[in-house]
Amino acid sequence: MKKLLLLFFILSAFFSFAQELEKSPKKITFEMGYTGVRKSNFTDISKTGFAFALDYGWQVSGFKNKPAAYISFPLGYTAIPPIKKSTKNYGISFYGVHITHNLKQQKNIVPFFGYSLLFNQVIKQDTDGRVIGHETRFDAGANLGKRLFAKIEYGIASYPALGQKITSKIGTWGLKVGVRIR
Repeated sequence: MKKLLLLFFILSAFFSFAQELEKSPKKITFEMGYTGVRKSNFTDISKTGFAFALDYGWQVSGFKNKPAAYISFPLGYTAIPPIKKSTKNYGISFYGVHITHNLKQQKNIVPFFGYSLLFNQVIKQDTDGRVIGHETRFDAGANLGKRLFAKIEYGIASYPALGQKITSKIGTWGLKVGVRIR
């Protein structure tokens, strides 16, 4: 049995080196734009904000002239400043995993859609501590040439607390533009 396993690993290594390997391209992007708070259990949060993010990833499929898919790891921040005296300044930092699927091969304008699973932290003005939660985000947009892109997104974040019957939530939507650094 051991000899059969050894033979299997030797043959699989031989066949993997026999095929043509292609280096996976990196994707580094910077994006920023408007964020709107659609719905929230936080009663003193404003309805408008500004977000920016840095995203580092790799192409995982779509080689040989097929539509590409990417996995990346965003790191970003959303600032929600007060617009009335009754609202507070909020900040939401986020990080996690983002998957993007291009819908056609590389052309001048390439539509895409994506989804993210993110961890985030809410910071509230004049309040000690932070609230930690998770967010699911969906986006759709288009690559405009090789470097620029624009997208719309929708996200829902929940912040469960031990001993609380109601989970706090923030639903957001956004309009973002970005540039591919690499």
